[in-house]
Amino acid sequence: MRIALPLPRSRAIVALSVVLIFAVGCSDGGTKKIVVRGTVTYNGQPLDSGILQFTGPNGAYTAGVIKADGTYEIADVMPGETKVAIQEAPRSDGSSSGGKHQAPSKEPQRIPSKFLDVKTSGITVTITPSTTNLPIELK
Repeated sequence: MRIALPLPRSRAIVALSVVLIFAVGCSDGGTKKIVVRGTVTYNGQPLDSGILQFTGPNGAYTAGVIKADGTYEIADVMPGETKVAIQEAPRSDGSSSGGKHQAPSKEPQRIPSKFLDVKTSGITVTITPSTTNLPIELK
Protein backbone atom coordinates (compact mmCIF):
# COMPACT_ATOMS: atom_id res chain seq x y z
CA MET A 1 0.00 0.00 0.00
CA ARG A 2 1.38 3.38 -1.04
CA ILE A 3 0.86 6.35 1.22
CA ALA A 4 2.49 9.12 -0.85
CA LEU A 5 1.31 9.70 -4.37
CA PRO A 6 4.10 10.71 -6.74
CA LEU A 7 3.64 13.94 -8.66
CA PRO A 8 3.35 13.61 -12.40
CA ARG A 9 6.73 14.38 -13.99
CA SER A 10 5.62 17.74 -15.45
CA ARG A 11 4.28 18.96 -12.08
CA ALA A 12 7.50 17.91 -10.36
CA ILE A 13 9.55 19.88 -12.88
CA VAL A 14 7.36 22.97 -12.43
CA ALA A 15 7.59 22.72 -8.62
CA LEU A 16 11.38 22.36 -8.77
CA SER A 17 11.60 25.33 -11.16
CA VAL A 18 9.58 27.53 -8.80
CA VAL A 19 11.84 26.61 -5.87
CA LEU A 20 14.97 27.38 -7.91
CA ILE A 21 13.58 30.72 -9.12
CA PHE A 22 12.87 31.79 -5.54
CA ALA A 23 16.30 30.63 -4.39
CA VAL A 24 18.08 32.57 -7.13
CA GLY A 25 15.81 35.61 -6.82
CA CYS A 26 16.45 35.91 -3.09
CA SER A 27 20.21 35.69 -3.39
CA ASP A 28 22.52 38.59 -4.06
CA GLY A 29 24.17 36.96 -7.05
CA GLY A 30 26.86 35.28 -4.99
CA THR A 31 28.41 38.49 -3.66
CA LYS A 32 29.72 37.77 -0.21
CA LYS A 33 28.87 40.45 2.34
CA ILE A 34 31.55 41.09 4.90
CA VAL A 35 32.09 42.50 8.38
CA VAL A 36 34.16 45.69 8.56
CA ARG A 37 35.74 47.03 11.76
CA GLY A 38 37.83 50.06 12.50
CA THR A 39 38.18 53.34 14.35
CA VAL A 40 36.67 56.70 13.43
CA THR A 41 38.82 59.73 14.23
CA TYR A 42 38.25 63.46 13.96
CA ASN A 43 41.28 65.76 14.10
CA GLY A 44 43.37 62.76 15.10
CA GLN A 45 41.20 61.87 18.13
CA PRO A 46 38.77 58.94 18.34
CA LEU A 47 35.17 60.06 17.82
CA ASP A 48 33.34 59.09 21.02
CA SER A 49 29.84 58.52 19.63
CA GLY A 50 27.74 58.52 16.49
CA ILE A 51 26.36 56.30 13.80
CA LEU A 52 28.62 55.37 10.90
CA GLN A 53 26.78 54.92 7.59
CA PHE A 54 28.02 53.09 4.51
CA THR A 55 26.22 53.51 1.19
CA GLY A 56 27.66 51.04 -1.25
CA PRO A 57 27.06 49.78 -4.76
CA ASN A 58 23.48 50.09 -5.98
CA GLY A 59 22.54 52.06 -2.86
CA ALA A 60 23.26 49.17 -0.46
CA TYR A 61 23.00 50.76 3.00
CA THR A 62 24.52 49.53 6.25
CA ALA A 63 25.22 51.31 9.51
CA GLY A 64 26.79 50.75 12.89
CA VAL A 65 27.27 52.48 16.21
CA ILE A 66 30.52 54.28 17.00
CA LYS A 67 31.50 53.25 20.53
CA ALA A 68 33.01 55.52 23.19
CA ASP A 69 36.55 54.48 22.18
CA GLY A 70 35.91 55.38 18.52
CA THR A 71 35.62 51.81 17.29
CA TYR A 72 32.85 50.41 15.13
CA GLU A 73 31.76 47.14 13.56
CA ILE A 74 29.39 46.92 10.61
CA ALA A 75 28.09 43.61 9.26
CA ASP A 76 26.62 42.79 5.84
CA VAL A 77 28.76 45.30 3.94
CA MET A 78 28.73 44.87 0.17
CA PRO A 79 32.17 45.07 -1.48
CA GLY A 80 32.75 47.96 -3.87
CA GLU A 81 33.03 51.73 -3.82
CA THR A 82 31.32 52.94 -0.65
CA LYS A 83 30.39 56.44 0.47
CA VAL A 84 30.61 57.24 4.17
CA ALA A 85 28.67 59.57 6.48
CA ILE A 86 28.51 60.04 10.24
CA GLN A 87 25.35 60.89 12.15
CA GLU A 88 25.63 62.36 15.60
CA ALA A 89 24.41 60.04 18.33
CA PRO A 90 20.92 60.77 19.67
CA ARG A 91 21.08 62.70 22.92
CA SER A 92 18.93 61.92 25.90
CA ASP A 93 17.08 64.76 27.54
CA GLY A 94 16.57 62.77 30.72
CA SER A 95 12.85 62.32 30.07
CA SER A 96 12.97 58.70 31.21
CA SER A 97 14.36 59.75 34.59
CA GLY A 98 10.97 60.66 36.02
CA GLY A 99 11.15 64.32 35.06
CA LYS A 100 14.59 64.90 36.51
CA HIS A 101 16.84 66.37 33.87
CA GLN A 102 20.43 65.40 34.41
CA ALA A 103 23.19 66.97 32.40
CA PRO A 104 25.16 64.47 30.35
CA SER A 105 28.46 63.55 31.94
CA LYS A 106 30.30 64.53 28.76
CA GLU A 107 29.11 66.55 25.78
CA PRO A 108 29.53 64.48 22.58
CA GLN A 109 32.11 65.66 20.09
CA ARG A 110 30.72 67.90 17.37
CA ILE A 111 31.71 67.31 13.77
CA PRO A 112 31.19 69.60 10.77
CA SER A 113 27.77 69.18 9.16
CA LYS A 114 29.33 68.13 5.83
CA PHE A 115 29.99 64.67 7.35
CA LEU A 116 26.26 64.10 8.01
CA ASP A 117 25.48 63.16 4.39
CA VAL A 118 27.21 60.78 1.99
CA LYS A 119 26.74 63.35 -0.79
CA THR A 120 28.78 66.01 1.04
CA SER A 121 31.15 64.10 3.32
CA GLY A 122 33.80 63.64 0.67
CA ILE A 123 34.66 60.23 2.14
CA THR A 124 34.70 57.32 -0.28
CA VAL A 125 36.36 54.00 0.48
CA THR A 126 36.80 50.83 -1.52
CA ILE A 127 35.62 47.72 0.29
CA THR A 128 37.09 44.43 -0.92
CA PRO A 129 36.38 40.90 0.28
CA SER A 130 39.66 41.08 2.21
CA THR A 131 38.80 44.37 3.97
CA THR A 132 38.57 43.72 7.71
CA ASN A 133 40.11 46.79 9.35
CA LEU A 134 39.09 50.15 7.92
CA PRO A 135 40.06 53.31 9.81
CA ILE A 136 37.90 56.34 8.95
CA GLU A 137 39.59 59.71 9.41
CA LEU A 138 37.50 62.87 9.31
CA LYS A 139 39.48 65.90 8.17
